Parts: sequence; structure tokens; C-alpha cells
Amino acid sequence: KQWYHRRVRGFMCVSLWRALAMEFHDIDPYGPDFAVGVLDAFTEVRPRLWWDIIKEIILTPCTLYTVARELDTKSTGIMVSLVSAVSLLTSVILLIASFVVDVTGLLALALVFYLFFVCLVAATRVAVRLQRSINGNPVEDFFVCLFAYPIASVQMAETIFGHGTVPLMPSAPLIMSSHDTDQNTRV
Repeated sequence: KQWYHRRVRGFMCVSLWRALAMEFHDIDPYGPDFAVGVLDAFTEVRPRLWWDIIKEIILTPCTLYTVARELDTKSTGIMVSLVSAVSLLTSVILLIASFVVDVTGLLALALVFYLFFVCLVAATRVAVRLQRSINGNPVEDFFVCLFAYPIASVQMAETIFGHGTVPLMPSAPLIMSSHDTDQNTRV
């Protein structure tokens, strides 16, 4: 019971800190925000948004890659995308296997892989927040990604690309040739 009170006090302290920071104008309460709200899919009739959320259930690793490329983290974008795809797929396979096969621990292992996937999505969301100076904190990002990672993925895509649709393949080549790097250094 003691741990519960510590968590509640922790969230209360963060809430109080944000309220005071807004009061003393350290944080602009009307500052930049994500292009799509977390609850927009439930409060507005927007079929394209609903379709994008359904698509992101499967395509979130692709979105992480394209967002990471736009954030200038090209080298880590491929790794984050591959690791997130593997961890999401592994968590789904282990979740299904935990109901089919009578092996203890599969559900816990599926949860571990899902939490790892959520941490990768939340880290990308934090990077978007930092680059676009969007109000919030990593705890909020983690919980949004934990309970609604497709919505968080659509939020990142809408904020970075402005139109909600994320290209499956980037416009720039994945590996630059020596000719491309010579042209870039001359500019």
C-alpha cells in the first residue's frame, strides 16, 4: 500500500510543478501541441483519422523510421524501426502462444516485449516533443504510448508531416553513395 501512495504523490508533484510553471510563465499553456489530440478520434467524426489509427496498429515501426529520418536521426532510425518491429511482432506471437500453449511465463514475456516496444515509441515521441518544443513530459508520453500507441504514432506523423499519411518508403536513399556525399560537402 505504501508504493501506491508514493506514486500518487509523485504524479501530484508533477501536476503541481506544471501548474506552478504555467502560473509563473515558465511553460506556455497555449504553446505548441501535437497536430492531433489523443482523444480526437473519439470526439470528432474524421474517417481518415480513424483509418490512419487502424493502419498504425501494424505500421508503427515504419512511422518511427520516417519520423526519425525527419528528426535527423537517420542512423538510429533504421535500428529503432527494426527493433520496434521485432519487439511488437514477438509480443503478439507470445501473447497468442500464451493462450494456445500451456507454458507458464509466456504472457509475462509478451508483456516485456510490448513494454520495450512502448519505450521505443515513447522515446521517439519525446524526440518530436523536444524538436517542436511541445509541452509535456516523458511520463505522459509513456502512458499515451502504453495505452494507445497507434494514436501516438498518428500524432507524430501529423505533427512532422502535416498531412497524416506517412510514406512507407522515404524520399531520400537509405545509403548515400560517395558521389552523393561529395555533392553534399560542396554546398
